[in-house]
Amino acid sequence: MNIILIIVDSLRPDHLSINGYSRETSPNIDQFCQESTSFLNDYCTLTRTYPSIASILTGMYPHIHGIRMIANNKDNLSLSTLPEILGSHGYKTAFIGVGDYTSMIRKGFQEFNPKSWRLKNRLKREMYKIFHPKNPNINNKNKANAIMRRLVFR
Repeated sequence: MNIILIIVDSLRPDHLSINGYSRETSPNIDQFCQESTSFLNDYCTLTRTYPSIASILTGMYPHIHGIRMIANNKDNLSLSTLPEILGSHGYKTAFIGVGDYTSMIRKGFQEFNPKSWRLKNRLKREMYKIFHPKNPNINNKNKANAIMRRLVFR
């Protein structure tokens, strides 16, 4: 089993085709969701990106994990993170993202590769190649592995 956690800041779920939006706005996400588990009732612990990501990775509220702002946080590095737990069970863990992340968010990833904004288009192109329905090299069972190979372990 593969686990791919996709976190997108400022994405309106009501404007995704998979959630019933009338226009076809997200064909690649829609295709990925057809083969995945998607959660419709998600709530953030704080309305900032870094504290929310830290809460997803630790299962704790910001006052416990210590990340409340963009900077000057007091990370509670004694907490276990999802990547650490998955890594201890034999999973390969990798992070791909844009931004400057705190120690808490980096913790437990075997590969940590925050891409700069200049590489954003390259990421989009690679994802398009992987999820394009006419790609003869990728079948449904190999999409998660293909994402990891093409984007992280090059």
